[in-house]
Amino acid sequence: MQNLQELVALAARTPGGLNYASPSIGTTHHLATELLARDTGMKLTAITYKGGGPAVQDLLGGQIGMMFLDRATARPHLDSGKLRAIAVAGSRRIAAYPNVPTVAEQGVKGFDVEGWQGFSVRAGTPENVVRAVNAAYLKAIAPAEIKRKLAEAGIDPVGGTPEQFTAYIQAETTKWRAVVKERGIKPE
Repeated sequence: MQNLQELVALAARTPGGLNYASPSIGTTHHLATELLARDTGMKLTAITYKGGGPAVQDLLGGQIGMMFLDRATARPHLDSGKLRAIAVAGSRRIAAYPNVPTVAEQGVKGFDVEGWQGFSVRAGTPENVVRAVNAAYLKAIAPAEIKRKLAEAGIDPVGGTPEQFTAYIQAETTKWRAVVKERGIKPE
C-alpha cells in the first residue's frame, strides 16, 4: 500500500471492514482513526488493546491492517522498513519524512490530528506566575540545539500565549466531542 486512496480501497474490499489497532478507547490514535473513517466513509473495525506495545506488535505481525502511531513509536519501524508511512495526520509534513504527504493533501480536507502536551496550572494562579511559566517554556524551547534534539525524538515544540493554548484546547474539545458522539464511542 502506497497511499491513503489505496488504504480506503483495501477497506472497501475487505469483508467486514479493515481492522485497526487502538491502544485504548479514547486515545488520540483511536479518535484519529474514527475521524478518518467518518471523513472517508471507510468501514473499519477497532481492535482495542491494553496499551500501544501489543498493538504495534500485531501491526508488525500483520494481524492488524492499520494504525495511527506517534512519531517516536513509529520511527524505528519506519527506518527499518518494517512499516510504511502512508500519511501524516497533522496539518504539515514531518521533516524526518518529507515525502510522506498529509491526510489532507491526499484529499481529506481539514483533517488535522496532533498529539499534544502542555503546561497547565491550577485555576486562580496569579497572572504573573502564568506569564512567568509561559516565558520560561518559550525560552527553554528556543535554542536550535533543543529544537534539533526534540525533532529527533519526534517532538515539534510550539510556542504561544496562554490564551492561544486555551483556545486550542477548547477547539480540540469541541472537535473530539463531535467525533465521539457521531461515531457512538462509549467508555469502557
